[in-house]
Formats: sequence, C-alpha cells, structure tokens
Amino acid sequence: MHHQTWDITVQENTIVKASISKQIAEQLRAAIVAGQFKIGQPLPTEDELAQRYGVSRPSVREALKRLAAQNLVRAKRGPSGGNFVIQPSYAELAESLSGAATLLVGIGALGIEEIIEARRALQGSCIELAANNASATHIQNIEAALDRQQDPAISDEAFCQADVAFHRALVDAT
Repeated sequence: MHHQTWDITVQENTIVKASISKQIAEQLRAAIVAGQFKIGQPLPTEDELAQRYGVSRPSVREALKRLAAQNLVRAKRGPSGGNFVIQPSYAELAESLSGAATLLVGIGALGIEEIIEARRALQGSCIELAANNASATHIQNIEAALDRQQDPAISDEAFCQADVAFHRALVDAT
C-alpha cells in the first residue's frame, strides 16, 4: 500500500494572518447578517478595513475572499468597483448546504438522527413561512405535487420527481 507523504513547511506568521483574516471575515459576516451592510451596498475599501482592524491589506483581502466563498460579497473592478454585499441565490445556498452536509456525513460528524432532526426543523420553518406568504398559485402548485404523489399507479421515479416538486413549491411559497 502506497502512502503519500507531504513536505509541509508552516511559517508562524502565516498561521497568525489566517487567524486574523478569519476573525475579520466573521466580524464582517456578523455585520452583514445584522443588517449593517445592505444587499448591493459596498463594504468599506480594503484600506479602510485594514485601518479599522489594524491589520495589513493582505489580511483584509483574505477575509473578503472568505466572504466571497460564502456568497456574501462579490468584488467588482473599475472606477465604481469595490466589494459589494450580495444576496446568495437559492442554488448557491443549496449547493453550500449540500456540500457541508456531505462533508459532515462523510467524516462521520453527522449521523442520520441529526440529519432527520435538521430536516424536520427546516421543514417546520418552511411550512410556517409558506402558510404566511403563499399566493393562490403557490398553493395550487403544492396541491398538484401532493396529488401526483398520492396516485396509486405512480412509479418510484415519478414519485421522487413529485416529492422534489412539492418541496420546491413549498420553498417557492416562502
């Protein structure tokens, strides 16, 4: 059996910078979540953030890359450029959640009980939001998907498609 070896040299200041950039990213993320920066609004410049946090621009740049990886900010170049707060799309959020869940399941940090518990919590919140926000069209789409699932002659594949359509309609109604 062949084992791959890694020759890794860790510089002490690299670890410190990574820790600082993570802290800055967490603080900026908290400010975005708290509504201090609105969707479409630019964040302060790299220079302003570096001064505010008392760090170098590379540390700020790394923090902004972390936020971009979380689909919270997007960099725009040019005279009216900067780092702007964005609203992640449903697809981006779903991909992020799916990737995180797959990783946690893969490393054994998340078991079936936790997955079921998380699904129930999400479904409960989704149902409540849909009940408060659904239009007549949303309700028709939800009912149509449920009707397809209740067809006794439905194939397994068609049932799964109807189940996905039901959950999609539920999310759309929120």
